Amino acid sequence: MPNGRRTTDATGLRFPLQLVIFIASTCVTVAVTIWSSQAGMQARLGNIQTQMEWAAKLQAAENKAQEDRATAIREAVQDMKRRQELQQYEIQGLKEAILKQGAPRR
Repeated sequence: MPNGRRTTDATGLRFPLQLVIFIASTCVTVAVTIWSSQAGMQARLGNIQTQMEWAAKLQAAENKAQEDRATAIREAVQDMKRRQELQQYEIQGLKEAILKQGAPRR
């Protein structure tokens, strides 16, 4: 070492072949592990997204069915009111017809 300084020259470094193979295989293993975990996460995210889409479609269908039921109930109530009015008119007509005939004679 010249002048008591450390050198940054790495050309003189030598590594055994087993160490180089170990480092390379470790790097490949880490890369494959990261890649596979990302692929698994993407698949799970795809499943979650599909489930969310189906849940939204199901909710929309349930809302539509609920609106249809509410509309049917409103229409049934209106129909019932019309029938009651008609019956009231018929009853009133019958009362008037009876009164026109006069009181029963004794």
